[in-house]
Amino acid sequence: MVNHKHPKFAHPCHGMPKLPKLLKILIKLLLWPVHIFIFFTFVLYSTLLMPLYFMNYKWCVKLTTVYSFIIWHLYRLPLYLTAQVKIRGDVAGIKDGENVLVISNHIGAIDFLMYHEIANMKGMIPHCKYILKRSLGYIPVLGPSLHYLCFCFVDRCAQKDVQSIKKYVDYVHSNDIKHWLMLYPEGTRFTPRKKKMADEYCQQRGIPPFKNVLCPRTKGFKVFYENARHVYKNIVDITVDYRGASGERTVSKLYKFFTVEVDGTFLVDVRVVPMEDVRDSEEFMIECFRRKDRILSEWSEKDCYEE
Repeated sequence: MVNHKHPKFAHPCHGMPKLPKLLKILIKLLLWPVHIFIFFTFVLYSTLLMPLYFMNYKWCVKLTTVYSFIIWHLYRLPLYLTAQVKIRGDVAGIKDGENVLVISNHIGAIDFLMYHEIANMKGMIPHCKYILKRSLGYIPVLGPSLHYLCFCFVDRCAQKDVQSIKKYVDYVHSNDIKHWLMLYPEGTRFTPRKKKMADEYCQQRGIPPFKNVLCPRTKGFKVFYENARHVYKNIVDITVDYRGASGERTVSKLYKFFTVEVDGTFLVDVRVVPMEDVRDSEEFMIECFRRKDRILSEWSEKDCYEE
C-alpha cells in the first residue's frame, strides 16, 4: 500500500539571509575571479596529471578528488546567494561513506546542486559522479577532467551501454573508489516541449501520462539493477522542485545563476530504497516517478514554497 502522506521539511533551510539585490550581484561577480583562477589551475593540473592517468588511473582519480572538493564547494556559494533550499526525508538513513545510486527528476541546469547538498551532509561531495554522454569526454580540457573525476560515459546505445556500465561498476568496486553515482532516468530536463513528447510516448505504450515529470527511461536503471546490486545496496531517490519569486517553475540558466540575482526556493524530498526491495526494475522506476508526480502536485497545492 502506498503512503500518500509526506513528512514536513525537518532539515534546516539552506541559504543566506535576504540581502539587497545589488549586493548579491556584486558578491557573485567577485566570485568570478576565483572561478577563473580555479579553471586555469585545473588546466595546468590536468596537463601535469596526464602521465599519471595512463600509469595509475586509480591515483589519478584520488588526486582529482581534491579539486572536485574545491570546485563543488565553490558552486555552493552562488547557490546560497541565489536561493533557499528546503530538504526533507530520510537523509539520516544514508550511511556515511556508503556508495549509492542516486536517481532524481531533472528540472534545470543547476538542480545537480541539490544532489550535492545532500552529499555534503554525508561527507561525500568530493565523490559525486555522473553518467554522461561519451561525446563530452572528447571536449578539450573539460573532457580529460571528466575522465579524471571517474564519471561514467555512455553512448545511448543499449548494447554498448550495458558493457560500459558493467565495466565502470566493476572498476569502481574492485578499486574501492568511493562515489555517489547520479542517474537522471528522464534523460533530459523537463520542458513543455519535452513534456509533450513524453505524453505522446506514454500514449503509444498505454502508460497513463505524468503531470509534473517526464516518463522515465527504464533501461538504464535495469542495467544497474541486474549488474550492480553487489555495489549499490541502497538507492537514494531525490525529488526536486523550484519556484521563483514570481511563481515560475523554470530554473535559471547556469550563466544567470552565476551572474544575476534569481530569488527562488528549491524543495527537496529524500528517501532511501534498499536495492533488495526492488522486485521489478521497470515497475519500480515507473512507480518511483508516480511518487515524484504526487509529491510535486502536493507541494504546489499546499504552497510549500512559502512555508
